[in-house]
Amino acid sequence: MDKLEFLRWCAAATADIKYKPDRERVSDELYAHLEDRCAAMTDAGVPETEAVKRSLAAMGSAEEVGAQLAKIHRPLWGYLLRAARWLLLISAVIALFTVPRWMLRQEINVGYDPYDDKYFARSEIERDDGLRSERTFYAEPMARDKSDGARFTLTKAAEWHVSGTLPDGAETDSYEFYICVEVFNPRPWAQYSETMREFCAVDSLGNRYKAYAESFRLHDQALLGSYMRSGYFTQTWHMFLAEYCSRGAEWIELRYDQSGRDVRLRIDLTGGDAA
Repeated sequence: MDKLEFLRWCAAATADIKYKPDRERVSDELYAHLEDRCAAMTDAGVPETEAVKRSLAAMGSAEEVGAQLAKIHRPLWGYLLRAARWLLLISAVIALFTVPRWMLRQEINVGYDPYDDKYFARSEIERDDGLRSERTFYAEPMARDKSDGARFTLTKAAEWHVSGTLPDGAETDSYEFYICVEVFNPRPWAQYSETMREFCAVDSLGNRYKAYAESFRLHDQALLGSYMRSGYFTQTWHMFLAEYCSRGAEWIELRYDQSGRDVRLRIDLTGGDAA
């Protein structure tokens, strides 16, 4: 059955409908009506060519039908609907980027308060236990590496000297080491907390600090820490070296080598300052 005439008639009848989605829908409906009418005639024994002509004749002039359809299908509501959809989408995007960060904050506390930046912002700390803490090293290495599309940046590192008398009367003279790592994640739905928990650390003296996932004892030499999601694409990790023993080393390096991946973030201990 030659339906080309049906298509031409439908196109002419809907040409004045300005809103395209309405124009396409009405054209489909008209075409289906013509097909049904034509099929009914051919089933009744009318020749196919004649059935096509009678179907078109029964529908009337395409121009006259089109004029009536154009009055019914005015574009205003269609455009308003489209504008409303765009406004809804834009509002959702704006809301996504203006939601308070605390609503997205996630944390894993393994050592100390992740929201306290005192280990990098100060040179001395008054401790509740009466010990004296003085910063002996500070650097901003900005060491970078990538894995699985995420970018890891070691932004800050600080060594602290802790001395004084413990509550039990014993004297202490030890050192602590703190690190800040930022993870830029272009896929916010992907989580990188487990990746960071599998980072270990080594130094130039041959010491190794276990990853958190490997550390099962309180006094293991390990790389521990806490994180918070500080942005939609960024996680900030505050970490520390438990049982720190790298005094005198030339460098400390954070490493991740799971599943064939290789990430290395090195801290040069020969530079930096205590200010």
